[in-house]
Amino acid sequence: MRPGRSRKTPGQGRPLFEPPMKTLNLRTKIFAVTTGIVVVMGVFITIFIYTATYQKLFNKLQDRGIFMARHTAEMSVNPILTERFYELQMIINDLKSSEKDIVYIFALDQHGDILAHTFNGGFPVDLKTANTAATGQAYRIQPLKAGGGNILDIAVPVLKGEAGVIHVGVSEDYINKDINEITGFMVLIITSIMSAGIIMAVVLSGAITKPILRLTDAVKAAGSGDLGHIVSVRTNDEIGQLSGSFNKMTNELKKRTDELRRINEELTVLQVISATVSGTMKLEDIFTEVLDALVNYDILKVAQKGAIFMIDGERLNLVSQTGFTEDFEDAHKGLKVGECICGLAARTGRITVCENPETDNRHIIKYHWASPLGHISVPLIARSRTLGILCFCSAAGFKPGEREMALFYTIGSRIGAAIDNVILYEKTKELSLHDPLTGLANRRLMDYVVETSFARARRAECPFSAIMLDVDYFKKYNDTYGHAYGDNILVDIARIVSTEIRQIDLGVRYGGEEFLVLLPETALTEACDVAERIRTEVEAKTSVTVSLGVSCYDHRMQNKEDVVNKADDALLRAKQNGRNRVEVASVI
Repeated sequence: MRPGRSRKTPGQGRPLFEPPMKTLNLRTKIFAVTTGIVVVMGVFITIFIYTATYQKLFNKLQDRGIFMARHTAEMSVNPILTERFYELQMIINDLKSSEKDIVYIFALDQHGDILAHTFNGGFPVDLKTANTAATGQAYRIQPLKAGGGNILDIAVPVLKGEAGVIHVGVSEDYINKDINEITGFMVLIITSIMSAGIIMAVVLSGAITKPILRLTDAVKAAGSGDLGHIVSVRTNDEIGQLSGSFNKMTNELKKRTDELRRINEELTVLQVISATVSGTMKLEDIFTEVLDALVNYDILKVAQKGAIFMIDGERLNLVSQTGFTEDFEDAHKGLKVGECICGLAARTGRITVCENPETDNRHIIKYHWASPLGHISVPLIARSRTLGILCFCSAAGFKPGEREMALFYTIGSRIGAAIDNVILYEKTKELSLHDPLTGLANRRLMDYVVETSFARARRAECPFSAIMLDVDYFKKYNDTYGHAYGDNILVDIARIVSTEIRQIDLGVRYGGEEFLVLLPETALTEACDVAERIRTEVEAKTSVTVSLGVSCYDHRMQNKEDVVNKADDALLRAKQNGRNRVEVASVI
């Protein structure tokens, strides 16, 4: 590429947006073209008729002038030869007066001298040489202008010119007058025809453009999104066929648009469900948020009432509802699988529809409705198991079609999978924080509770106690009876510990046959009472005994482990002092 020159890309130099061209509408175009054709044809016909008529009348005038000139020449032979010039004058005067087209007649001898003429004011000398007939010519015609009019001067030799020449001047004024009259009449006729043609052009342009304008309006409406606009088909011509095809096209587009809109609404519902269930790992939140969202979507054709039941063995427990009163909750307490519409859906795992609860015998739970509402019970299924029921209320008599049923099944599957995931998450979480054998908390959960309880005790100066206990001679018991019996002993002790402590307390399997009990907001004396109850229950209900050490938070403790370590030290003293006893940790 040469320096200083740049290569232009396609389209460079043209404006990005060009103003729309100003165009005439179709009706105006048709009217203009038709009117133009009519006017051009009228002018052409007028000119043609004028020209043809003029030519015909002119030829007639010329032929008649030749005839009259020859006739005059024949009648002038004797008077000229006998030099009876007075008789010659009479002949040309009579002829001129009898023919209105004749302007003048004059006779010349063979030398060009005037023999007779019809001019009243004297003979114009220049006429002698204006039209000279050559020897041997039968006649000669010469157009002349005189007095503002056109004259045909016709020269006819008398006896081949030996006796002279007769000149007859014929005026074109009369044929012009006839032509003007004929032309005026023709212009009137043609103008009428043109007017009729213009009227026909108006009618024709309207007849052609009206259906096209209707079709254009329909296209504009379709372009703006109104696919329900129908073009009336009144004829079976090309425009009528085009209108019919357009109606079919817009009808198909409307069907597909409605289908896409419905698919979009269905995907929106499913997306809302997915977003809702992915935003929380709490079942209560899933129940409430999903139910509130679903009853407000028109695509589901349900009322703003709904409920969710969870299956617990042979019972259905109402876990969430919206739009109902407490009477509804009371009426559905103790609902069993297989009972009423929701129970049938739970038993079969299929969507169950009740169009009118007042007439459907399957609806056995009677509840006062302000107006009858149908029921749609959707099973919440995951891994081929029905976990619960999603119950919608619909207008009485409403029966979902295949499309609605498929959507309800998908909704049930999505919610069921979400519930199943939360349950699995809770179980996994439970297993990660609890000992699988005894069900008590493991060291991970213990560390968290010790840290929070120690921090609260240190900040608020509130008591915090710990009990460490160990099974006496557990190794000997295991060796004698086997590990299976040993595990059973550990499970029994864990059950006793769980029974003797409060809900805010935490029982921990510390390791092997050692257990730890954390007692927030519990003073040392109360902790000793708990330890004694545990010792007594173990001794009474199992075949082993336990030794226990009790400690309590002291403001001089610096580390959270100090409370547990002090309880462990007290446990060691209990074993040293004879086992099956409770020892209290010494003060720092």
